[in-house]
Amino acid sequence: MNLHCLIGLIVCSPLTPAPEKFFLEDRHAEVIPSASELLSEMNPKAGKEREEQILAWLDKGFWPRYQSRFKPIQVIEGGHTLIYWVSADYLRLGSDADSVLIPLAWPAVRTLAARWQMLLPTAKMVDQIYQQSERVYWPHAYPATDAMSDTAVFSEHSEWVKERQGFDLYDFPLVAGHKKDLVASVRLLDKPEKLAIYGWHNLGNGTAIQPQSLWHADFYVDYSHGVRLVAPIAQLDGKSILLATLLKDTNLSRLVSFEGAYDICAVLRYACNDGKD
Repeated sequence: MNLHCLIGLIVCSPLTPAPEKFFLEDRHAEVIPSASELLSEMNPKAGKEREEQILAWLDKGFWPRYQSRFKPIQVIEGGHTLIYWVSADYLRLGSDADSVLIPLAWPAVRTLAARWQMLLPTAKMVDQIYQQSERVYWPHAYPATDAMSDTAVFSEHSEWVKERQGFDLYDFPLVAGHKKDLVASVRLLDKPEKLAIYGWHNLGNGTAIQPQSLWHADFYVDYSHGVRLVAPIAQLDGKSILLATLLKDTNLSRLVSFEGAYDICAVLRYACNDGKD
């Protein structure tokens, strides 16, 4: 854990010397509208129409180019060294200069993962990402109301995060703590109508304030949810491996899973075993 990352808004040092990688670069539009423009057209309420709007804009490439920079996460455990790559921040919509953090309902997340051939993290990976982040935030919660899912509220929460991004020691740092992750869990195989969330870590001790929960139905979404993309290809002891393959292995799955081995492709409901390096 980055134990020196325990006071205030924090800039931390990365724990791994592995290089970042670029993914999905060909999916950006040549001209990307600002978040302000897109928000003015977005449905103010959560629901199928807003999810379809967001997916259509992402398909058009209306998301920041810098989000193609994926950061390495290094795991040394059980005699193995694993490196996998994750998006530096949660999913955003808009341009590099003006973007907004975008929560999505679980069906839309699965659709995006399939279209982009990406994975979602497990709860254990969320911990690893937080522990190796270059910057961490204290979770910022709003009162529990019906407005938590409104576009205005998730835009306001995104602005709160933006106001705390003025002090950088790294270009496009790996950041965490400001969202609960939508996670892949084996329990979703038995409860396909649910979504799984985990995270919102406590700055004081690094533990997750939000334990893994399948309380909400899969269509639920609110401002606190974040979508962290995980690249399908990893390195195990210096050799390429599909994370989906690693997660099926009884022994190797322990590197990234609290829940043992399972088929993450079945959880995400697409054939994600064909990733290319």
